Amino acid sequence: MPKVSRGAIWTMYLIVLMDMLNFGIVFPLLPSIAEEFNANAMQVGSLATFFSVAQVLFTPILGWASDKYGRRPVLLIAIAGTTASTALTGCAWNFAIMCVARAVNGASGGT
Repeated sequence: MPKVSRGAIWTMYLIVLMDMLNFGIVFPLLPSIAEEFNANAMQVGSLATFFSVAQVLFTPILGWASDKYGRRPVLLIAIAGTTASTALTGCAWNFAIMCVARAVNGASGGT
């Protein structure tokens, strides 16, 4: 097994922590998000579903890209996607943008 530096291990821990926090922060806020956008229960459920479905669909794609191009470029792209989608989630002006942001977040969180 190849030797891995402490910096690389801590970077991976921070990436996983960021992904888990990003996933877990939205669920307690779903009632206030629904109130803000006048969303019904089905729309709120779809908001939670978009993240998970995108993650399930994009995890194998990110794995393939990681095998082909290396882990570092894929992780950097995924971190950029997570950052952009988190910012868009915070600044969403309507429910459709919120759903797109959560789907992009799930897709880039499949690392």
